[in-house]
This record gives sequence, structure tokens and C-alpha cells, in this order.
Amino acid sequence: MVIKEIPELLAPAGSLNSLIAAVNAGADAVYISGKKFGARRFASNFTNEEMKEGLKFAKLRGVKVYITVNTLMKDFQLEPAIEYIFWLYKNGADAVIVQDLGLARLIRELIPEMKLHASTQLTIHNSAGVKWAGDFGFKRIVLARELKISEVKAIVEIASENELEIEIFGHGALCYSYSGQCLLSSFIGGRSGNRGVCAQPCRKAYKLVSGKKDEYGRSIKTRGTDIMDKFLLSTQDLCVYSQLEKIVGSNINSLKIEGRMRSEEYVAIVISIYRKALDSLKSGKWSSNNENLSKLMLAFNRGFSSGFLLKSEGKTIMGRDAPGNRGLYIGDVVGYNNKTKIVTIKLKNRFKIGKGDGVVFRMPDPIIQTEEYVKEGTSRAGAPVGMAIEEEPIYKGNILRFKAKKPLHKNSMLYLTRSLTLNRESSEIIKNVKSPNISMEMVVSMDIDMALKIEGRFPGLDGHKHCLTMISDFKMENAINKPLTAGKIADQLNKTGNTNFKVTKLVINIPETLFTPIGNLNKVRRDFFEAAETELMKTFKPDEREVLKVDSRIKKNIKKLHNTGSPSKFVSSHSCVIGAYVDSLDSLNGALEGGVKRAYFEPDIDSNLMNCASKSSTISEDAKNQISSQLMQAHKLCQKFGAEFIWKWPQITHDNLIHEFLEVLGSLPEIKSIMVDGNGAGESLKSMEGVSLSCSGGFNVWNRETLMDLSKKYGVITVSPELSRKDLKNLVGGSRVQGIENHIDMVVQGNLDALVSRDCLMELVPEKLAYEDSDFWGIEDEKNHIFPVKIDLNGNTHILNSVELCLIDHVNELVDMGINGLIIDMRTKGYEYSKDMSLVYNAQLNHVLSGNDSNKMLKQFKSRIKTISTGGITTGNYLKGVKDVQ
Repeated sequence: MVIKEIPELLAPAGSLNSLIAAVNAGADAVYISGKKFGARRFASNFTNEEMKEGLKFAKLRGVKVYITVNTLMKDFQLEPAIEYIFWLYKNGADAVIVQDLGLARLIRELIPEMKLHASTQLTIHNSAGVKWAGDFGFKRIVLARELKISEVKAIVEIASENELEIEIFGHGALCYSYSGQCLLSSFIGGRSGNRGVCAQPCRKAYKLVSGKKDEYGRSIKTRGTDIMDKFLLSTQDLCVYSQLEKIVGSNINSLKIEGRMRSEEYVAIVISIYRKALDSLKSGKWSSNNENLSKLMLAFNRGFSSGFLLKSEGKTIMGRDAPGNRGLYIGDVVGYNNKTKIVTIKLKNRFKIGKGDGVVFRMPDPIIQTEEYVKEGTSRAGAPVGMAIEEEPIYKGNILRFKAKKPLHKNSMLYLTRSLTLNRESSEIIKNVKSPNISMEMVVSMDIDMALKIEGRFPGLDGHKHCLTMISDFKMENAINKPLTAGKIADQLNKTGNTNFKVTKLVINIPETLFTPIGNLNKVRRDFFEAAETELMKTFKPDEREVLKVDSRIKKNIKKLHNTGSPSKFVSSHSCVIGAYVDSLDSLNGALEGGVKRAYFEPDIDSNLMNCASKSSTISEDAKNQISSQLMQAHKLCQKFGAEFIWKWPQITHDNLIHEFLEVLGSLPEIKSIMVDGNGAGESLKSMEGVSLSCSGGFNVWNRETLMDLSKKYGVITVSPELSRKDLKNLVGGSRVQGIENHIDMVVQGNLDALVSRDCLMELVPEKLAYEDSDFWGIEDEKNHIFPVKIDLNGNTHILNSVELCLIDHVNELVDMGINGLIIDMRTKGYEYSKDMSLVYNAQLNHVLSGNDSNKMLKQFKSRIKTISTGGITTGNYLKGVKDVQ
């Protein structure tokens, strides 16, 4: 099959050396980060000088450079971020990859000439989200990694109609959570993934636990399960190499390789393999190559999967047995001679190993548990045994033998972890720097004063032809003895040396009766090509007049970012109420009896956590009827208590769920208000007449610019739980000063969502446990903290924080800031918790509003909260904020 168009091959580069490796290996584009504002803070990243050098190196070889500016921004960081992006624009960056909506808004307004790519951190996972991104001003969308290939194809069709580019990940690490929706690292240790410093708690050990809920939703009689896997949230790595034809056939614009934290050797090997595969596909001669797949595994792997993109029934993307690099599986130990210390391996992989290579022997998990091995093992039972091969191995048929000084148990599995052959291959790629050899056409003549005149014409890096003329500072003279021939002049002018040019056409219009010293010819040649280099470098940068326009625009408008005044005149007109997130009618009833005035209802139609079958492409008619019934009952309850009712949509809404929800909404004219957790869901409701919209925490509102942008569409805006008290004062107060009158919510109590994953964790539960009398499930870490687990309507796993956020002490501050809704997250709880918690917060709010803020009463309220909360209480990021790294 011949494929006319292949996607751009987009390579990671965490350092200048990695960028050089990527370009030499055949990347069409690279994505890199400066020392600030990038989501991989632990990569080497680029200084400004390194970035200039990297841009020059890549551009001269026809390779595009995209800069990641994909962290969330606080208000005070927006101005330096814009200054940085202006610097990137002046220096010829092709695009910036952005997560923060406020920053994207400013770029769109102040530097519209800079192309915007929507980061995967924006969690765009549906067609409406792509449409929104295009309308916003993004030129390319990096899709969420949780999409199936069928979903990608549908999105590509919509994108092409709107002249948008689609980029997907094809190789590298996978996050357990939807990117941009993970707060687990932030909640555990203040290291926010949204700020580029994720501590990767998903790679840690956990055990699955279950229990019964008491009347307050807390687990009692908690017990562990006998599931052997310890790394419950650890994913395998993505590798689409074997099915590359299907990926290319989806007509995506860019295939992205993950790995800015990886070495230049990794980049060289992975990019070269995908480059050759894509080129072969284009010529119709490609087929998956086992040796190349082995090289990809050897470069780095946690086990390979085709991800959600091409996930087939019964296959998993999880690597729950171990979180680290596996190496390349070579074969199994069938014998070990204690005298000769020769190990015998039955081969399962024909990839050759040699002297100096690194290997490790691992035991299969079931064998580790055997009494025989525990007695026989000379090292810690089950521990891997690593070594370097000191003598050349001997191959005979499907048997491999070599000397191993450490005793090895039969059935041990041999993995190759370091290959000198592969290291040499990567070194060759890295060292093989190709000269650009840009075509230069030259005409040599004389001006009227007998000075040498060189006129050059070359293709610029902007795709246009550019001309250059140079007049020598010497004059040709009439020859006395040996005139210069055209051949001698050509010999000197063809010597382009270390420049980026190659003379492809040279016309000499000089009479062969003249003379000048050869040194003069060499000097004018050097001056000409130096001037040509300078002109060439300008061709991948914007015109100076355009730069001045942008500079003027920024200076004229940037002052608004400093507009922070006293918000008191606005705050006085804003009321504050207690709101609640609820997922059952019992919980809603308790909340309303406790005085909740705004109820966000997210129907839970199947309380059986074991049911992962809801991951199917559609919701059944019975399920839709249940949703409709619950919504109507909830709506009537709210009317009875005089409370505002809002239908809360789930955090993740793929196209199929949006379609089903719109059908339900169309049958319920009483529903007039909806809360969504993503721009795609909001976009899908834009045309629904009479429906007001609210946005929840998944929008990651960190600054006034984001809030201002959302204020045009959403009546209620929820701020991020990652913000500190100081951040909130700046955000809310500054927004009020700028005239934003929208209601602003903040979650103040509950076990908050720490992450959401398309993996259904409950698929792990053995059938014998699935029907036990357990209505609480969670994961327990090595410090014995238990994180509750819930499965949503679409079969996604939600991991909740192990402790409840509690801001009862700070209600007065939040009211003074101008917060309108103090939200209690009561999902997964019941009637008793919902009623008691609502009563406590309403009592404290009433004390604050009446000016009777008694410390004695506050202590009683807090004491009551402690007795009914799950896992204890915390102020979260409110007092300290996330660790500031920018």
C-alpha cells in the first residue's frame, strides 16, 4: 500500500545534544523547552543561547522547532511569559505549545503572528473540543492520549474542515491520568504536574483494599486483596511501530515521540527507526521489523502497548508488576554449571548480545513465591541479578551460553539492558552531522570603477529566493604577466569552506586580461559568504518592521496585567452560599436539609464499582432512562427546598457521552443549568437556547486572563484547588476590579478528585471478590494512606485524595475575597455526611455574614468535621500553595 502523505515526525529534545541527535536521525520537527515555563522541569532544557544555537542548527536543515510553554501561570508570571514568547518570536520559533488559557489569550491578542499549539495538558478529547480550539485561535491540537483510533479519525475530519492540524503521541511514556487532570502529586507533596514538577506517584506501590462504608461514607473493616501486582497505576509505554500503517492511515498531521527526559542516544535510535518506517510506508515497501522493535525496547521500555489508540479486547496498557525499564527479553535459563559458572539460555529473541553488554536475570513472579527458590537463592529471594558479560557469548542453534559468576536459578528470565552495538549505532547517528549545503548561484562581474562585483541568489529558510550583492574594496588591474583566468577565479570562489552554502552555478563575466592577488579574491569570497550567512539567518526570523509592530502592541497593552486594585466596591454586591457536588438522591436530600442553596448533581446510575462494562461506546436506553429519572427527581427536590439545580457532567466526556447527554437534555426542558469540566463539553452546549453554563475545577483557572476568557460563556467559574490564599486574593480581587461579575466557586471540603483515568481499575478485582459485600474500594500507599476509588458513568477510574480538604477556618477570608460559592464535594458520601457537613458550613457562613465570627463556635464546627471526615482533614494547597519552580 502506497501512502501519499505521511505525518510530520516530531521528536523530543531535552537538551541541545538531543536536538542535534533528533535532526541527524531524521526528525521533521523538534519540541524543546527553555529553563522556564516547561512541563518537564527535570530535563536539562535550553538556555537562551542554547536555544538560539538549536534554532539555527534545526532551521538550516529544514527542521521546525516548537517551544513548550505548557505550564499553568499565576497572574504575576503572565508578563514575563509574554516577554519570553516575544523573544521566541523574534528568534524564529515556529510555534509555542500552550496549556494555560490566559496565556494563550494574551498570545492571541498581543503576538498573533506566533502559531499556537494546544498542549495535551488541555485535555482535548472530543470533536467539540477541537472545534473550540480552532475558534480560540489554536492552529494545532495535541490530542489526549486516551482516544481510540476511530475517535482520532472522526476528529481529523472535523479538523481538516476547519484547517486545523492534529498531533498525537505515538511512542513513549503514558500517564495514568488524562493529562492536565492529575493533581495527585500536587496533593501528596505540593509538586504539581501542571507546573512541570510531577513526582510520579503513579509509579509507586499501592495495594487494592475494600471495606464497608459507615453512615458518613468512611471505610470500616478495611481489608487488603490478594492481587499480586503492586504498581496499580503504572502504565506500559506506548509504541505504535508495529501498527504504524493504521496510525498514518488516520491522516494525522504529526506523530509525536515522547521523551524530553530521555538521553540523546534514546532520541537517536527511536527517531531513526520511525523515520525509516515512515519513509518506507510512503514508498509502499514497509513492514514491521522485529529487529527494530527490539532496538526500540532496548532504548527504553516499561513493556510496550499500543495504548488506547489501538487497544484490543483482552489487552492491557498497564504494567502493574514493575514501574521501571524492562530491557529486552532474550530467553530463559535452562541450566547453570556451578563449576564452570556457565549459564545456558534457551533463546526467545534472536537479537545478538556480546561481550561488554549489560544483562539482568529476573524470576517470574509465581516462581519467586516458591519455597524451593527461597531456600536455594543465594541473594535476596526474587531479587534481580545484574552483570556485565565478560567473555564473548557462544550461540548454537536456539541455545546461548556465557560465563556468569553469580549462581542463577532455572527458569530465570534473561533481559538485555545495555547493548554496546546499539550504543555504537546511536553514536554514529549523533556524530553524522550533515551540512545544509544551501544552493548559491553567483554571477561575478566588475562595476564601472573596476571593483569586483558578486551577485548571489539563494533559497531562504522562509521558502523564498533571496539576493545579495557585494562590491570589493579593491580594484582589478591590467595584468602585466599572468592575468587571472575564469578558471582561477572559479577555483577560489567555489571554496565555501565551513559555511552553509554550496555553489551550484557560477557565471564569470570578467575579461581574462586583468589581475588581482589571490588574497583579494579569498577575502571578498569570505566577506560575501559571511554576509550571505547573516542574510540566511534572517530568513527564518520575522521582518524587523513586524517585530517593531508586535513590540509596540505589547507595550501598549501589557499594563492591564498590573491592574490590581481594591475589590471591595464589587465584593459588597456579591452574596455567598454553600453549594454541593452530589451523586445520589440521598446525598442531595441531606445536603438540602442542611441548607445547601446550589446543588450540582452528577447522577450515579450504577453504584456497583465492579461494573467496568460501561466503557462501551454508547449508554444503554435503560441507563439514559435512569439518568433522566434521577435528574427529574433531583430537580423537584431542589425546587421544594428553594435551591438552585445544576446538572453536573462528568470530568471526561468523549463524543459518545456528549451525544447521549444531549439526547437526555433534549427530553428534559426543565433542566436549564449545566456544569461542565472541559471546553469541548461547553462548546457542545453553546447552541442550546436557555441553558446557562458553569465550569468546574478541570478548567484549571489560575489567573485573571483565564477567568476573563471563561466569563464570556460561563456564569459560574470554579477556581483551581492548587491555588494558595495569596494567589486567590490576586485572582478574585483583580477580576472584580476588572469588572468581572460572574459567580466564582471554590471547593472547600471533601475528598477531591486527584486524577481520572480511562483505565478501569476494578477490572483487577477477582470474580470471587466482586460479589462480596463491599461498597468501599481504595488504594493504599506505603505510608498506609488510603485513596478512595470510584468508577464513573463512562467506566473511568477516579482516585480521590486520601484526606479531606477542609477550609472551615478560612470561610471569612474567602467571603472577603469575593468567593460566591463554598462547595462541599459530597460525591460517594451519603445522607448523614451531606446533611451534617452542610449544617456545619452553613452555620459558619452565617456567623461570618452576620459579623459574629466566634472562635469558640469555629472550634466546635471543626471538631465535628474531624469526626465525620474520611482520612482526616487538610488545608491542601491553600496555605502554602504548590511548590513554585518558575
